[in-house]
Amino acid sequence: MRVAIVTETHLPDVGGRSWVLEKLGGGLAGLGHDVRVWSGGAGCGAEERVGGCLVRRMGMNPWGRLVGAWREERPEVVYVAMGGWRGMGAVAAARCLRIPFGMEYREGFGERVARGGLGWLGRPAGRVQHWVHGLGAFSVVASRGEVETLEKGGYGRVVRVGSGVDCDWFHPDHRDEAMRRTWGVSPWLTVGLMGGGVVREGNVPLVLEAVKGLQSRGVRVQAVVAGEGPFLEECRERWPWAVYTGRMDRRRLAVTAASCDLLALPSMTETGGREILEGMASGLPVVAFDSGVVREHVVHGVNGWVETPGSDAGYARLLGRVVQMSEEQRLPVCRGARRTALGLTWEVVVGRFEAVLRRGAAGEWPEGAIPPTVPSPSAT
Repeated sequence: MRVAIVTETHLPDVGGRSWVLEKLGGGLAGLGHDVRVWSGGAGCGAEERVGGCLVRRMGMNPWGRLVGAWREERPEVVYVAMGGWRGMGAVAAARCLRIPFGMEYREGFGERVARGGLGWLGRPAGRVQHWVHGLGAFSVVASRGEVETLEKGGYGRVVRVGSGVDCDWFHPDHRDEAMRRTWGVSPWLTVGLMGGGVVREGNVPLVLEAVKGLQSRGVRVQAVVAGEGPFLEECRERWPWAVYTGRMDRRRLAVTAASCDLLALPSMTETGGREILEGMASGLPVVAFDSGVVREHVVHGVNGWVETPGSDAGYARLLGRVVQMSEEQRLPVCRGARRTALGLTWEVVVGRFEAVLRRGAAGEWPEGAIPPTVPSPSAT
């Protein structure tokens, strides 16, 4: 099958949606598909092979560039994994040539317009987004909850593909006691890792205040805040005793995750789920609110612990109970987290994506929510 993927960047580990090429595109190429990736950014016409995919730059005229190229080498299906005018150019090109296409759904387009000071455009922008997705063969979302939300909002042909995880790269064996010593952590101290961008919406103060309260009662616990973001400096000023890793490459992130004891995710807005899976693959049980992608993967007491959304006090109490558990009490849940990740490798996700593309190319209605892979309470 000849597949065209339109995405924001072709450079691995440079943010954006690089994993669309690195994992989905590369995975399809590994299955024998002819994958052509059209990348945003400066330049036009240059091409190279990355992960088995032929990568080309669209330049400043995506519509003209793509129409010309797709007329010469017609893809069977197009997947648009970028927004903005380049994404719209790709949609227009596929429509012009009557090539089936699907799109990644980007949540809250109308809300982002409104936050930009153009509140009166929020609702019309939302209607435009709805209309554009209605032109495609399918819309891809990250979670089963998003499938339900979009279908209630009138969207059709919504499919969940989700993210995957490299369980060899993120592995409990990467635990580094020397790194823990640089954090000032003794061997018996529990460490909570908060992944993702350090943003105010991530609810970081909830965990830091909870940890501070536990420390004041003599509980040996430390908080490690992974990553960077606009809220990082304020956190350093208000909670200087915590460990802040700043920006990390993929290798250091894997070692950092494995060197912690649990993954604290207090955010109510997280939707991507990559940090959840990377933490689980590293053997970290998750402490989070029962919403969004968390609900897809976390079973309370089996591979993590969840609290009712909106109950900050309940979350703080739950985190306190988990921190004060013995290693023997947490061990079965750590094993459950690892088992969950092993069922959500990139091979599994690429298989889902391949099935969606085949059905989209054939004009069939893709499956909706794909049941999450979680261990049963009786799993060993």
